[in-house]
Amino acid sequence: MQRRTILSLLAATAAAPALAQLRSQAPQPQAPAPDAKPYDVLAQPIAGDRKRVRLLFAYDCPFCLRYHNGLVSWGASLPSGVTFDAYPVIPDGENPKVAMAVVGRLIGQSLAPKSLPAFDYAMYTAIQGDPMSSILPSSKMTMDDVLDALVQAGVNQREMQQFLRTKGKGIEKKLSAHVSAIKTYQLTATPSVAIGGRYVVNPDHSQGNPQHMLLLLNGIVSRVVQGDTHAL
Repeated sequence: MQRRTILSLLAATAAAPALAQLRSQAPQPQAPAPDAKPYDVLAQPIAGDRKRVRLLFAYDCPFCLRYHNGLVSWGASLPSGVTFDAYPVIPDGENPKVAMAVVGRLIGQSLAPKSLPAFDYAMYTAIQGDPMSSILPSSKMTMDDVLDALVQAGVNQREMQQFLRTKGKGIEKKLSAHVSAIKTYQLTATPSVAIGGRYVVNPDHSQGNPQHMLLLLNGIVSRVVQGDTHAL
């Protein structure tokens, strides 16, 4: 898998607005209306997500690193009938490190889903470092580094090589969906949690308080599961 292939695929999706671009195009903040909701509502609900809760995160986002483990643990506790997944987005098509990390996650997801927590942390720290652990970001990151991180996280190297020659050949073509997710979910910040293909919550909705965000998420999920969304 060549770095230039990933770069060319990112160039092909350059028309998709980056997260910073969407923020700049968004209306300027105003005083909240009396009936303002502590979440965003998608103009076009996503039918395929009706029973899904999706964590949308970016490997180069410091807030995603801070919230990631807590939100993934929360997602594992959701009631039966609700599907949770963590879905990396690519906010900036100019950063090949993020794109390579997303390709690596797609490989890990296909071969060894249990390896993903360790792989995610490895990618966060390689791209942005971790001040809490005094880990500096990697000055250079190649696709070989990403594949090595998968092996360190628990993916069988031989199985991975076989996968990349067969079923996984061309897996990098899925990158465009991770770029367009920014627009599909109308993201203004990461991490964001999309619930039922309609409601989107990010830390700004809870003034950056993780506990308040979890309470908010629980309330919305409960309403969606019960089908009582008219109360939202």
